[in-house]
Amino acid sequence: MEFEIPIRYREETLCAAIRQFWMRAVGRKVAWGVFAAAGLLGILRWTKTPIWTLNALGASVGLALLYFPFVFWRFRKKTRAFFRKMPAQEVTLKLTDEGILTQSTFGTSTTSWQKVIKVWRFPEVWLVFHAKDRFFTIPTRDLPAKAAEFLVKKVSIYGKDVS
Repeated sequence: MEFEIPIRYREETLCAAIRQFWMRAVGRKVAWGVFAAAGLLGILRWTKTPIWTLNALGASVGLALLYFPFVFWRFRKKTRAFFRKMPAQEVTLKLTDEGILTQSTFGTSTTSWQKVIKVWRFPEVWLVFHAKDRFFTIPTRDLPAKAAEFLVKKVSIYGKDVS
């Protein structure tokens, strides 16, 4: 079975993919870490800990609150710049029994189903990972239902996570 899916990327689609990736991969962990550090800060304040300890921990929490949004903004900015430089924002995705074939103005690439690590499904986009932080972005508006079922089935055959 084979599905050929023409995908026309939009900037808002890529921004949604970045936001979803960031929130799921990084956002929750950072939020819990900041909350834990803030809680510890409160406990230390209550127990009359020396002021230099409170200042150091407070500075760490403050830097974390500034650093992670900055990294997110930088990642988003670089992705948008790359998108704008693309001669055509179109990609043809072929789902075959062997794997995923992508064709664009940059060339052709094939990824076997064994190399797909996981699939994250969101209302606007699906992220199909082929490395730890490398993924295909598939807008759900361009993904036919039969192709989506085929993709999930193929990834599941190899015991990979589809969530």
